[in-house]
Formats: sequence, structure tokens, C-alpha cells
Amino acid sequence: MALASPQTRFPLAPREAAGPGGFTVRVLKPTEDTTPVTEDISRLAKWSGGEKLTVCVALYCTIVALRGARTGRGTRPGGFCCWTTRSAEPRRRTSCGCSGTSRPRTRSSSSTRRGSRTRPPSALEAAGRIASRPDEHALLERVAGWLRDNLAPVRVPAEERSAELFDDEKALDRYRKTRLFTSGALTLDLLACYDPPLPFVSQHVPGSGPVTLLVAENLATYTSFLTAVRALDEATRPHLHVAWGIGGSFEQSVLSIPLLDPQPRHVRYFRDLDRAGLRIAASAARQAARAASRRCFPRPGATSSC
Repeated sequence: MALASPQTRFPLAPREAAGPGGFTVRVLKPTEDTTPVTEDISRLAKWSGGEKLTVCVALYCTIVALRGARTGRGTRPGGFCCWTTRSAEPRRRTSCGCSGTSRPRTRSSSSTRRGSRTRPPSALEAAGRIASRPDEHALLERVAGWLRDNLAPVRVPAEERSAELFDDEKALDRYRKTRLFTSGALTLDLLACYDPPLPFVSQHVPGSGPVTLLVAENLATYTSFLTAVRALDEATRPHLHVAWGIGGSFEQSVLSIPLLDPQPRHVRYFRDLDRAGLRIAASAARQAARAASRRCFPRPGATSSC
């Protein structure tokens, strides 16, 4: 039997689908009392802007659901995952903000228990309330998948996490300037990453006693300290790391103290005793305390010391 060409078959398809009487399209019209009223689609042009927007949102939700079905999510709505307060299982939230419960994933009990211990509940709820653009939904989808697959991630520098998540080590820097990060809804802590601290310009000078980090703000002072300490007898001189603070950079490089080997037990910061010196020392102490590093203690004298 000969088959009709596509050009011949195509015009017949709508007729066959609709039947002899054709078909009509009616749209559910929004009403204040939520009464279900339908009207012919041709009247949509006469509706108010708000009514048209409501129809468009409903249509968008429908498209999202169809996309979810086509991408293997079955009857679950499309969108991103978030973590509920009731369980470690992810819940689906549609891109338009409507939430629903996903079909539970098959997991071992030990895996579920581990997830509930290590992942904060509702980690993406705040971000989900803010996100409204497709690029924001795509970002949350990527983060949700990573959270789901990494219940106990190892902390790494932010650029390394960016390369893992986005195949681009600079992408996370760009995302951090957007509202999902500036609002605090997404954080580096959530992604188990951090900004690498500025390294010290330092020299290790072996000696006796507890290891001390001596930070000189001025380059000339750093050079003089290092020369003088090295001239001392190793059996009697203090055990030191001598570092150059590079002015206010010490407020950030203080976070590199845990990278020094051997680890210093004390930190001494040497510079003029003025307002700037006190500010830098106090700021460095706060940074170190937040990072659970060695604390700095102010000492009286002709110079500020921490």
C-alpha cells in the first residue's frame, strides 16, 4: 500500500484529532470569589493586564510540569530541590514558586541518617523564595544536585568548588555578586568552600622554646628583625617565624597562620602604636577568632602587639 507524503498527511492531522466538529479552546478566568468561570480564548485580548499575567503564570507552570515529565521526572514538577525540616529527603519546588512533594528516592537508612546530620534543614528555602529568573533557577538546580550528592563535602578553595560545580573556576565569583549571594541566601559555607587567605612573607628561624610568629608591619623592620635573630645563637634564641605584615594586609594574612609549620603558639604584631595599628591588630584578632585560629592578645608598650 502506498503511503501518503508528509505534505499530504500533515494538513489532515488536526482534522483527524479534532473530529468532524472541530475544537474550541476555553480559558479559566480569574475571579475575586474564585468561582470557576471559563470563557472563549478569543476574549483573552479584552482581559485586564493582571488577568493576562495570571494566565501566563499558569501556562508557565504547565510548561514546567511538561518539561519535568520529558526530562525523566515523571509526574513531579520541574524546578529545584530544597531540603525540608522534616526529613533529609529532598522536596521539589517548581520554578514558579509552587511546591510539591517528590517521589521518595531509594536510599539506605544509614545514608539518610548521615544526610540529616550533616546537611542543615531547608538549606535552599531562603534562596527559593528570592529566585524568580531562569538563570537563578538553573543555579539552584545545580547547587541542589551538588548538595544531594555530597552529604559530607571537604572544604576547598572557592575556585576549586567553582570548577567542580560549573566547569569554570571564575563562575562562582560572578554568582557571588548576584542577589542570591548578597542576600545571604547562598553562602560559601553552604558550598563548603572559602576564599584562600593571603600567604605570609615569612622566614622560619629555629630556636628554643615555644614557636612564636613575629609580624613586622614595615619591610625595613622585618628585614632588621630577621637579620638580628639569625645572628643569635640557635641554642638560646627564640623559636620564630618572622613575617612581613605588609600594612593592612595582616587583617587577611592572619588567616594563613594555620598553614605555618611548625604551628606558632603565640603571635606578636609589631608596628607604631597609633590608631591604624590598633585598628589592624583588633581586626586581625577578630578574623582569627572567627576562623578558630590562634587568638591575638594586646600587650602594653611602645608598640602594638597581639
